[in-house]
Amino acid sequence: MVLVNVDDLLLVGASIDAINKIKKSLRKRFEVKNLGEAKVILGLEISRDKTLGTLKLSQGKYAAQVLEKCGMAECNPIATPLEVGLQLAKSEKSDQSLPYREAVGSLMYLMVGTRPDLAFAVSKISRFVSGYGKERALERDTARENGRFGSCRLRIW
Repeated sequence: MVLVNVDDLLLVGASIDAINKIKKSLRKRFEVKNLGEAKVILGLEISRDKTLGTLKLSQGKYAAQVLEKCGMAECNPIATPLEVGLQLAKSEKSDQSLPYREAVGSLMYLMVGTRPDLAFAVSKISRFVSGYGKERALERDTARENGRFGSCRLRIW
């Protein structure tokens, strides 16, 4: 399988022979630079243990960047992605100085990449991208800076 993003390729195969066959075909048509085994692609950190036969994906660094952007690098852990019973309401006028859309988009990227447990909370808060203000504090579960899949309260504003 060949995964493509602009000019980056990630080759995945059942065997090294299959991967080498794809590499050989690509070299016939294109100038190819082999960067070795993938460690990071599109913000996804890849760790592989060949002896255990495991492959793990993480977005710990990306999550830490999201927390930093939102001023929550030193947040406190919570146990759930969204406060139980949290009721949100649209503001009459959006506060354009708040990076709400960017924060929701970043959380969507975490959800799609490695955190499907965020899906309900992201779907709930994304309903308010056209009407948000300072009176709303949204809570999210996200990875802590150390890269573990811990919980962290993310008060977006």
